[in-house]
This record gives sequence, structure tokens and C-alpha cells, in this order.
Amino acid sequence: MPFNTLWCEAIALNSATGHTHWLGAHATRTPRLALRWIRTRALAIRDQVDTPERWPINAWLLDDREHQYALDQLATGGMYAHTIHDATLSYLLTARPIPRTAAHRPEGTCMHEYAREAADAR
Repeated sequence: MPFNTLWCEAIALNSATGHTHWLGAHATRTPRLALRWIRTRALAIRDQVDTPERWPINAWLLDDREHQYALDQLATGGMYAHTIHDATLSYLLTARPIPRTAAHRPEGTCMHEYAREAADAR
């Protein structure tokens, strides 16, 4: 199905409690901008975790092959997800296309409102 929007999300899962925390979302039009948003969120997470947990994040941030894979997945209509683990939290960074029919929304509403409603419903 054709798409014209990519939806990106950042979610944290507390493995001890099972609670999920919505950290943010962003709608964009290109795979490259979606990857940029995911990379920006990974940088923010890296700055918040303890030093030993930073090396996998740094490795992913420098992994050009993985980034090309993400771009290819998104450009062909697939979803891309990357998980970052630290001592008690797992961070899930995702990007996925939204079909045109689902991306349509009433004038004046933004995708963030839909995401917030979905998060509140959980």
C-alpha cells in the first residue's frame, strides 16, 4: 500500500515492573529523516545511561551498514526497529510507514495527538 508518512516512536520498557513509557514520536516524509530522528533519540538515551551501557549505542550510531539497512527497509515500505538495553530499561526506537488511508486526519489535528491518545489508552 502506498504511504506518504513515516511514523517514528521511542518507548522505554522497565523490565522489573513491566511498565511501558512513551518517550516521544515524530512524523516525517522520508526514510533519511526518520533515521535522523532515531539517531537523535539514541544520542539522548546514550547521554542518560551509565558508561558501560554506552558502547553498544555508540557502536550502533557508527554502524553505516545498519543505517543503510534501515533506509532500505523504510524505502521499500518495511518497518525498522532498534532496541537499546541498559540495567533495568529497554529502549525501543522504531520507524514505520503509515498507509495513506491511515495518515489522513482531520484538518488541524496532528499525529502527536493520535499517539498521545493511544499511549493514554494503554
